[in-house]
Amino acid sequence: MSHYCHIHGEYAQYHDGCPGCRKAEERAEERAREAEDHAREAEERSEERAREAEYRRANPGDHECPSCLFKTLRRGASACPKCQRDVPKQYWADVRIAEEAEARAEALLRAKAAEEWKRTEPERLAAAAAKRRAKVFASFWPSYFGYILPILSWQTCVTVRGQPGALLKAGLQVLLLFCPVLNWLAYLGLIVSNSADRPLAVRVLILWAVAGLIGALTARISAAVFGAVTGTVLVAMLALLVGTSQPDPLQEALQEALNRARIVSGQPGETTTVVAPADGNWVKVYGKISWQPAASIYVRTQGGSEFLHEPAKRLWLGDEPWLAMRSASDKPVEVIVRFNGSAKAKRTRAPAR
Repeated sequence: MSHYCHIHGEYAQYHDGCPGCRKAEERAEERAREAEDHAREAEERSEERAREAEYRRANPGDHECPSCLFKTLRRGASACPKCQRDVPKQYWADVRIAEEAEARAEALLRAKAAEEWKRTEPERLAAAAAKRRAKVFASFWPSYFGYILPILSWQTCVTVRGQPGALLKAGLQVLLLFCPVLNWLAYLGLIVSNSADRPLAVRVLILWAVAGLIGALTARISAAVFGAVTGTVLVAMLALLVGTSQPDPLQEALQEALNRARIVSGQPGETTTVVAPADGNWVKVYGKISWQPAASIYVRTQGGSEFLHEPAKRLWLGDEPWLAMRSASDKPVEVIVRFNGSAKAKRTRAPAR
């Protein structure tokens, strides 16, 4: 249902009449309140000026009269224009003495304030410098220790080891490397794991944490950047030394252990149980397989490094010709192995020793 206003025209049903008229009334009431406030303020100002004028009429001078105590005397006057009494000569001598004493006191206060300002200048400069350092530190702390530190540590580990695949398989994915918070979770996952890279990861993290702490305490971004660049150069030199050094005896021992490993193979479609030994030796499984351990085991393929594989996780060997495994604890681990492929395919054979 619609209604009609002779000012604003037709309008829909409204509980308080025409909306346009209602808004106009509200604006008029607001303007009336504002006018009333302005009038009250003007009246208060007028009353204040009247009181001030009355005071100036009663006290037109600069000094008090010693007889009537009104401020009616000009400097050096001999009589009061209000009470008509004479002003003693000693009165003006006392006024001059008081003014001179007040001027000396003000000069002394200004001199003390200037001296105090000069004396505290080093403290103010130190406080300002500390404030600047705190501001720089506040921006440096979250960026370095919350984001840059795990990246530098990861890159250092990869450079020193020269085997990025080992670190990646230990749980530090490249997709997480440059994501704040996630890169920390990934790097801490590497530290708490039983990976062979764990000692290196801990040492590198401590190294960069100390370097970052020094840069943060000095509150100088340039110092931290210089430390990062210098550390990267040293790491690169260390990597060159590692690359030109003699073969690692541990790697040679691992290769000999793999050469001595017991070999398992099977028919396509066959499922068997392989026992991963706990005495440090390995067992090799040849063929395209999928498998699932009952506990944590160490795994190594022909084209990859050793890494820890957790229980209840399936893994497909893919194009690797063999997979070696051993227990990650002091007890042997049973691994269920399924040889993939059609039953019509040829039996997967291990190479002759």
